[in-house]
Formats: sequence, structure tokens, C-alpha cells
Amino acid sequence: MGGDVRVVDGSAGPAAIAGAYCAKLFADAGADVVRVEPGEGDPLRRFTCSGPLPEGDDGALFRYLRHGQRSVPADLPGLADLLA
Repeated sequence: MGGDVRVVDGSAGPAAIAGAYCAKLFADAGADVVRVEPGEGDPLRRFTCSGPLPEGDDGALFRYLRHGQRSVPADLPGLADLLA
């Protein structure tokens, strides 16, 4: 697959974990995966089962699912070019 494939992930809501896992599979296969995050950030960043996270840390689930991907804010100038 390599860098020939770009995946833009905008999954949210009940499908967020499934979408993140699907994007992880693409990233593991070598695709260029871009996560488009809402203005307040990806809710999975703060998800934890073991209590509050220190400020600025990401949860283990987010780190696992988003490894090898890059994130951009939804209001990024030029986002349409990225999607083209």
C-alpha cells in the first residue's frame, strides 16, 4: 500500500472506536492517515478507565489507536486541499 493511499478519518460518536481501529489498520499497512479532529479535540484523547489523566497526556487507548497517524483540526485552512 505504502504512501500511495491517504485515509482521512473523521469518525465520531458511537463509531469513534471502530473508525479509529479501521484507520489504525490502514496506518499499519503503510497508508498516510490523517485524523480530522473537532475543535475541542478527539474525545478519545481523554478516555481512561483508571482515573483522571495528567494535563497534556493522552489516554492509552488513544495512543494505541492513533499510533502512526497525524491529526489536524477541522478548521484547518486548506483542509479541502487535503481531502482532494
